[in-house]
Formats: sequence, C-alpha cells, structure tokens
Amino acid sequence: MNKDEILAKSRKEHKNRDLVKQDIQIRAGHIGSLTAIGLATVFFVLQAVLGGGLNFGFYALLFAISGTSWIILAWKLRQKKDIVFAVLFSLAGIGFSIIYIYQLISEYMG
Repeated sequence: MNKDEILAKSRKEHKNRDLVKQDIQIRAGHIGSLTAIGLATVFFVLQAVLGGGLNFGFYALLFAISGTSWIILAWKLRQKKDIVFAVLFSLAGIGFSIIYIYQLISEYMG
C-alpha cells in the first residue's frame, strides 16, 4: 500500500473525523472545567473570608458539568479512568448540591 491508499483507508475508517481535533477538544474541556473549579475556589474563599458564609452552589454547578462530561466519555469510551472520574465528579456534584440545598432551606425556612 502506498501513502495515498493508507490515508484513504484511514479516512474511510474514521469517517473523515479529525482525531487530533477531537482529542484537543476533550482536553480543552477538561482544562476549562478545572480552571472554572479553581476560580470557584477563589470566589468561595473570598466570600468566606469576607463574612459572606460558605456558598457551595458554585461547586455544585461546576462538578455537575464536569461529571456530565466524564459520564459521556465513560459511556462512549468505557475506559477505567473515565469511569472513575465520572463517579467522583458526579458524587461531588450531588454532595455539593445537597449541602447547598440544605443551606438554603436552613436559611430561609428554618
């Protein structure tokens, strides 16, 4: 097989998808999520230090978004790493949501 035949076969197998671009998009999504979690941590600490209490709503949203991304990756790729991250991020999102809802109920109803 010559170079052109190999490229044509590869394009046919991958249905003209750019695998490098897909990998970069996945990595960019993960880096974006981690950046958002870092910024939420800064906001969380500032709010706590300045006397505004602890707001777990930031974390609930960010871990829910990240958890959903990991769930989709785990479902499609079925790799152990993706499954572990899907479980961890999802549990964190659920946990932070419960804490945040409890805080709201305690503050406004109790």
